[in-house]
Amino acid sequence: MVLNENERKMVAHLRRQHEGWPTIRWIILLCSFVALAWSLYEPDQIASLAISFYGLSYSLGGWKGRPEVSLLLKIVDEEKSAEAQS
Repeated sequence: MVLNENERKMVAHLRRQHEGWPTIRWIILLCSFVALAWSLYEPDQIASLAISFYGLSYSLGGWKGRPEVSLLLKIVDEEKSAEAQS
């Protein structure tokens, strides 16, 4: 598989996003708990409660990242290693 320059840039961008997800996941999780604590401290803060549940579900639901990106990066890496062996 031959990738042009734009496609290589897109793959590199996806790789950076995928590798950075664990850090972002923990930041979202921490902020969600802070928003949850704030909504419990100030019961009038319905928006904080909604944001905390959204953040919790987003980070826990995608704990390992996006599976389609993982698969794409794996395919690209296998193609590179196959070309290097040839």
